Amino acid sequence: MSQLIHTLDFAGSAQDLFESFLRHFRARDYHIEEADAVGMRLHAEKTRGLFSKLFGIGTLHVHVQFMDDDTVQVRLSSAGAGTILDELKALAAKNKPAVVPAPAAPPVVSQVILREIVKIPCRFCGSLIENTQTRCPYCGGE
Repeated sequence: MSQLIHTLDFAGSAQDLFESFLRHFRARDYHIEEADAVGMRLHAEKTRGLFSKLFGIGTLHVHVQFMDDDTVQVRLSSAGAGTILDELKALAAKNKPAVVPAPAAPPVVSQVILREIVKIPCRFCGSLIENTQTRCPYCGGE
C-alpha cells in the first residue's frame, strides 16, 4: 500500500486548525481513530464500499501531524484522495489570524513524497499492520 505525504504551511493557531480538521472529518462521516490534542495528532478512517467494511481493503486512512514550524504533515493511504487534500489546504488557508502581521503569510505549499509501506496480516487477529511493528495495535499480539 502506498502513502502520499503532503506538507501544508499555515499561519495562526495550531489548536484552532486541529479543531477545524477534527470537525471537518466528523462532518464527512470519518471514523476518528485517534485525536490527540496534546501531541497534535489526528488519525481518521473512512470505509469506501463493502470490501472496506469486511476486510479493510480500500479503507482511506488520513494521518495528520502538526509540526513545530507552522506546518501540518498529512499522510493519505490512497492516491485517489486528492479532494481531501484540497479541502485540508482550504482549511489551513482559512485559519489565518484575524490581525495580519507585517510580513505576509507564506503561501500554502504542498510537497509530495511517495513511499511504499509494506503491511502484513497479524497472525492473531488478521488485521493489516506495518511489517516494522512488533505489536499489533488492534489486538496487542506480538
